[in-house]
Amino acid sequence: MLDVRGGGVVHTDSFDYDAAFPKYGTEGGVLQNSNPVIRHTSPLMLLEALDLLFGRLQRNGIDLSLIGAVKIDAMQHCTVYADVSFAERVLSLDAAQDLLPQLAPAITRRTSPIWEDRSPAKEAEYLTKELEKHGSILSLTGNRAELRF
Repeated sequence: MLDVRGGGVVHTDSFDYDAAFPKYGTEGGVLQNSNPVIRHTSPLMLLEALDLLFGRLQRNGIDLSLIGAVKIDAMQHCTVYADVSFAERVLSLDAAQDLLPQLAPAITRRTSPIWEDRSPAKEAEYLTKELEKHGSILSLTGNRAELRF
């Protein structure tokens, strides 16, 4: 945890997704798939990871009200899909309750592509090619056609 005003590290921690959440059956935090281009994880596991993280911070005396943003490494660039109720659910979170039952109903897909996912390569190629005649996907959106999106 970084203190952005003071410029120092306030707290560090780590855990292994596989060991902390064995019920998801991941290897290296990734759900196993017979197709090697499909690299997904469980968004429900990520919600549980947030709960684990905040519980540890609280037990270590960190004032959670001072936290302005959260970044959990290892699942970088993971796309989690949620319905329109997600924002309202976040705004009405009860700190005395676990995060998973409060947010899980808003999660629309039980698996989420991570940065290693290569399954939508044809779609990304199609978008790149089709949008060239309109200036390029990069100029129109500010992004390349990333495979995980």
